[in-house]
Amino acid sequence: MHVTAADGWRLPAGPVRRWTLRPAAVGEPVVLSVNQRNHLAGVVAGQPSVWLAADLPAGSVPGIEAPTDLLDGLLARHAALRTAVAPGDGTGAVLHAPDGLVWVEDDVVRAGTSSDATSAVRDLLDRACHPLAPGPPVAAALVGAGAAARFVLAGDHLVLDAWSVALLASELGTPRALPAAPAFPALAARWAAEPALPPDDARLHAWLAFLDGLDQALPTFPLDLGTAPGERFPQRTLVVPFLDAATVAALDDLGRPEGASAYAAVLLALGRAVRAQRDEPAATALPLLVPVGTRRTEEERATVGWCTTTVPLVVAATDDLRATGERLRAALALGSVPLDQVLGSLPRPLRRTRADVFMVSWIDYRRLPTVPAGTNHVSNVTEADDVQLWLSRTDAGVAVRARIPDHPPAVAVVTALLERWVAEVALLLR
Repeated sequence: MHVTAADGWRLPAGPVRRWTLRPAAVGEPVVLSVNQRNHLAGVVAGQPSVWLAADLPAGSVPGIEAPTDLLDGLLARHAALRTAVAPGDGTGAVLHAPDGLVWVEDDVVRAGTSSDATSAVRDLLDRACHPLAPGPPVAAALVGAGAAARFVLAGDHLVLDAWSVALLASELGTPRALPAAPAFPALAARWAAEPALPPDDARLHAWLAFLDGLDQALPTFPLDLGTAPGERFPQRTLVVPFLDAATVAALDDLGRPEGASAYAAVLLALGRAVRAQRDEPAATALPLLVPVGTRRTEEERATVGWCTTTVPLVVAATDDLRATGERLRAALALGSVPLDQVLGSLPRPLRRTRADVFMVSWIDYRRLPTVPAGTNHVSNVTEADDVQLWLSRTDAGVAVRARIPDHPPAVAVVTALLERWVAEVALLLR
């Protein structure tokens, strides 16, 4: 899996066929998760939304000659793809039955260049994969012809996460009948019904202590990006190889006796790289958020939907690898804390100094459903005022996708940090 973004996406020239999903019957009301509710609230307030797409070689998709038949099979299996925002104020959702939806094909676009083809698909996804679209925010496209042809399946973040993108690509590339997967709306309803944690629960107190240390604010990137408070820029995406397979294997070997993962080692190196770049080198703490999955059972691994939460972590540049591994394990254990309860337990409202939040994500694609060779995970580009880092591990090593403001000082700072980060990994292995 190659993780990239729309500003670096290149599709082949040729015919572009495009499909959107429209309701043919009324859906039934369903519960939204906290992520979905917050996402919708931002969109209703005027914030841009984000779509995610699986882009794979059309030749790796059995039955590609009848794309809507393939898509109907995915609709029947995955309830998230049949979920739409209910008409009204954008706070409710409905679930459509598989036979209550139809695929509508646009006019074919004859794209003479790669740029034209990519623009035609991005236009489709910007329009159709939006929470307030008239139907489930899902769309598909078949681009190009012959061996170069690509098949794209996309949805708004309301109904997909990174695991979902890999899962859908895997199922498209697997010629076998699959049973119905656990429905994401049912998972969201179950999460909503779970009892709150006791007020003295140590996990809740860990979250509250983290936010208290930031004066009730979410973490922000600690280096100067050259941006003023409230100033947002178009998003710039940096996608770079980070560590080769041999280096990551060496981190595995280094961390194993210390009870630490390669991810912990990479985070420790990041903390030390940031310390080296800071104007205040004595500041050694690096607060950040870490996205983690909420698929708890083997069955739920087959669920499409937004099955993630975030946990707080403070990386200390002065720690050793064992201590960093302990910090990371303690942070991951907070994935069971309801975020609604965290916010409801604050002594005063949460402060947002930036629209974005500083986070570092790690996805080991070797543990996710296997995707066809040449598959891309593509995310939309919107606006940015902070730094978000995605680390993706495959058999080839680890790559970084950095989402940053498209502002020369920000690009220079993050580019320099990425170089120092690699150097700090090398120092760990000396």
